[in-house]
Amino acid sequence: MTRSLGQEPQAMSTLDLNGQDVTLPDGTIFTTTYLTGSNDVTNNGGADATLTEGGGGADNIYSGLISDGTTNKTAITQSSGFVDLTDANTYSGGTNLQGGEIGLGNASALGTGALTMAGGTTLQADAAGLFISNAIGLGGIETVDTTGYSLTLSGTISGGGSLTKIGTGTLTLSFSNTYSGGTYVNAGVLKLGSVTALGSTSGALDVNAGTLDLGGFSATVGAVTLENGGLIENGRLAATSYTLSGGTVIAVLAGAGGVTVNGGTVTLFGANTYDGGTNLVSGTLDVANSNALGNTSGGLTMADQTTLSAEAQWLTIANDISLAGGTEIFDIRATLSGVISGTGALSLTGMGFLTLSGTNTYSGGTLVNDLSGVSITSDANLGAASGGLTLGSAGTIGGLVFGASINLSSSRAVTLIGGGGDFNTGSFSTAISSVISGDGRLYKDGSGTLTLSGANTYSGGTYFPIGTIAIGH
Repeated sequence: MTRSLGQEPQAMSTLDLNGQDVTLPDGTIFTTTYLTGSNDVTNNGGADATLTEGGGGADNIYSGLISDGTTNKTAITQSSGFVDLTDANTYSGGTNLQGGEIGLGNASALGTGALTMAGGTTLQADAAGLFISNAIGLGGIETVDTTGYSLTLSGTISGGGSLTKIGTGTLTLSFSNTYSGGTYVNAGVLKLGSVTALGSTSGALDVNAGTLDLGGFSATVGAVTLENGGLIENGRLAATSYTLSGGTVIAVLAGAGGVTVNGGTVTLFGANTYDGGTNLVSGTLDVANSNALGNTSGGLTMADQTTLSAEAQWLTIANDISLAGGTEIFDIRATLSGVISGTGALSLTGMGFLTLSGTNTYSGGTLVNDLSGVSITSDANLGAASGGLTLGSAGTIGGLVFGASINLSSSRAVTLIGGGGDFNTGSFSTAISSVISGDGRLYKDGSGTLTLSGANTYSGGTYFPIGTIAIGH
């Protein structure tokens, strides 16, 4: 049975098509609160027709076929609520999502026309492995919910709005898109299938607890935010700036902008090439690549109580480092060949070990704690002499390794605390003329000679199983 609606605009609380098909005549604007059922809607009139659905706020499933007539188009307008379209629809007049949500139960659920989404609306995947080829226009803050499924949008996405990805599952953007409002990944995976899948190169990108899979592409965006354990992987990303506050990047970060780490733990695995330097404001920056800090023209600035740590066994970091004040913590095994400057103190902790090779000027001193160690070939490697050197912590030993014959500055105070300090001369002849104080023990390692010429006051004793300790005055 087929039901024909009149030509005048009509409204119906519920359009239930379980028992009959519906024909829309010339220019019909038919409004219904609930669209439900399984029979078909066809425009067989002499002009285009629009089916407007929504207003009741209920969830509805419609499994019938919505199609054009022989010469004219059918369009759908969704004003509120939720409707799930599950048939392979063929209407070509487009879909206007003014409010609420549309669920996709079929790859052709939206017919062949474009989808226009207003701000606050949601497109939801309700079946696995859908490929949606419709063009999509974004007019505000629009959401795509994959609800645990894989969904591919292969039509162009345009407009001034933004796209927010929610729900578990994977959303793949495979076309060359132009939308300019930015991209927000709040859950699941957003995967690129095109180098311009993220729209305008000035659009913002926020990865918040979800995953951005760059698909092996080199994408360009505006400002990037990574937070709440988000992940960026598999490609190259160029941005105007990066603000990272908890998360992991297994990709190359590029562009003129710099990286700001603002809380949490951020891990960088890539050989990054960004130019703007790195500002560690708070939290921990964990690096797994010698070039993780970007181009060496951009340095690293560390604030008080921030930590630079490492995932790799040994790194060689050439970037200059500025210790902005207080105490900056290094839990890393690396050679630092750049200049370390600033008023802060360098505190080495954990099982870390640093080889310092720059002519450093930092003035807050050097603290070697928790079985960590530092290797030097010059007194200047330890920064300004006024900063001093402290070895050891409660119950543990801190080590100083001499990689050359060195005379420590007479004005560099040396303090042994806790378990004390281990001085490893190797095969070199070294000398300390400043006063060594504190309650820790002095350990001497290496076959070379350590000459002590200061009026020392340390009280933990002296132990040297190998080599020579000489007393000089």
